[in-house]
Amino acid sequence: MFLSFNVFGANYGVTPFEDILICSEDNFATPSDYQVLTTFSIYENIERAFKKNQTNNTLLIGLPTGFEFNIDSGTVNYGSGDISSVTIDRYATYLELTITIPNSGGANDFDTLHFENFYVRAISANSGDVYRGGTASSSGDFIIANRTTVPGDGTTNTAESLGSLTASVDMTYSGSVVTQNETSNVAPGLTNTEVIGVSITTTGACNAINATTFKFDTDGGNTTGTDNVANTVSNAHLYFSGTSSGFSTASLFGSIASPNGEFTITGDQTLEEGTNYFWLVYDLNVNATTGDRIDAQCTHVTVNDSIDTLSTPNPTGSRLLSAYYLVASGVWNNSDNWSLDSCNGNGS
Repeated sequence: MFLSFNVFGANYGVTPFEDILICSEDNFATPSDYQVLTTFSIYENIERAFKKNQTNNTLLIGLPTGFEFNIDSGTVNYGSGDISSVTIDRYATYLELTITIPNSGGANDFDTLHFENFYVRAISANSGDVYRGGTASSSGDFIIANRTTVPGDGTTNTAESLGSLTASVDMTYSGSVVTQNETSNVAPGLTNTEVIGVSITTTGACNAINATTFKFDTDGGNTTGTDNVANTVSNAHLYFSGTSSGFSTASLFGSIASPNGEFTITGDQTLEEGTNYFWLVYDLNVNATTGDRIDAQCTHVTVNDSIDTLSTPNPTGSRLLSAYYLVASGVWNNSDNWSLDSCNGNGS
């Protein structure tokens, strides 16, 4: 569940509704069921951010393309501050509020427009944010912080979302790709040494599917398999970094001790829509031989209980085990100035 409280500048702010995911069983051949938006609001941070002496000024709230309001739903509450009246005209794709704030009287309170119990549905697969203005014909002429275009929709002012909507279909598996992003030398004894990456691509955000099994081989193919595996590798781990393409060991999918030849790592990872990244790493024995190489290939993945045999399991590249030495930069007797550097490419 997502809930955010945002303040924009010193004068006003918004509280967006919780993000909504709307799913379709027929690929939106028919509109989805309506879903209620949690309360969202536009509020003052200082007195008179909502300018006084506004009579029947309008404020329009637009839905992203592919979504519709239930025109019989929703209310706008404004409490007992300076605002004297609010009426709503409801349309399929936008709301039009007509607001009056007298020139005198009132309590000079901090006013808030609370949007409550509005229902929306999806008519096509899409995603986007709800804004003042947005897809509506205009943002209206109600003045906030001396402007009629805030909270902004990104057109003339910074985008200030009132909440996000996503309409999607059931998740399906699109395919997997094996990569070898890191080929630099590596020292014996290091743990979580990056070897290869496996990216799994999905489409659709509803009813997410899981990856459960990865089949690897310490023979990396391309005549660059891991040398003297039993002496070189103590453990293999597989990590998951979500849809972030950067190498990470923050989330462990599974592990296996003493891999040698074909090996399988199992787990249960719910996938996200888009490209999901997994990282195979080795723990290297401290007595591994410099000059040897480490490598791997991924031959099969199991997603949603279906096994996919990968067409290119062994990307080009490997990593050389090399002796390392300490290098001082700056004052030699300050340990913060020492770092590891590898010897030349022959591992000596």
